[in-house]
Amino acid sequence: MWRLIYPRPITVLLKRSARMVDASITVAPTIAERYEREFGLHPVVVLNVPESESLPNHRPEAARIRLIHHGVAQRQRQLELAIEAVARADARFTLDFMLIGNPAYVAELKARAAARAPNRVHFREPVPPALVPTTIAAYDLGVFFLPPTGYSKAQALPNKLFDFMRAGLGVVVGPTPAMAAFVREHQIGTVARSFDPTDLAAALSELSEAEIEAMRDASRRTGETFTAAKEMAKVVDLYQGLLAPP
Repeated sequence: MWRLIYPRPITVLLKRSARMVDASITVAPTIAERYEREFGLHPVVVLNVPESESLPNHRPEAARIRLIHHGVAQRQRQLELAIEAVARADARFTLDFMLIGNPAYVAELKARAAARAPNRVHFREPVPPALVPTTIAAYDLGVFFLPPTGYSKAQALPNKLFDFMRAGLGVVVGPTPAMAAFVREHQIGTVARSFDPTDLAAALSELSEAEIEAMRDASRRTGETFTAAKEMAKVVDLYQGLLAPP
């Protein structure tokens, strides 16, 4: 649709308009670096961090590890990979989805879950964004297996990553470049070797109770470093700079 409305490549439009931009915002450091390198922009990086609140420190049970994935039900995100991972992982793991949008796709996921991982994958009602960290704090691990099928996906640092940290969950991801680098840097989780369901399952099954608890501790500490107050302060500073008298 974009190509039909704007026949010129998006890079041409950006190069033409960049010199008129006084300030800009983006959501990941690697994207900001590319905007600077290719278009001469200097975006402020504002991360998708939820509001801070005090949450209980839930302790996982060795015999039962609860996984959660929340967000938009989009086919491009290939959420069925999480179902296949649980189907192949050991019996400790169960998965809950908390999804919004695309009822047809959700119905397909439910059918796949019933066939591939009966009684181990469940679907719960979504909650407002402000209640997500409190709701998911009862889980042990947050999972997001997002194949990097495009640049935006490859460099994604999605809100759910920070929701997981805010709730004190360990994080399990596939080798999506930006998320994998973030998880490794802060030691908040584990990264699967590939997006093959067998490798995704291995990333889960190889985790010990002690490793999960260490990941959760690191996630809580990191979640205290990245706060909504710090991120919104960047936005306030940006607008104050724009609106200040010359």
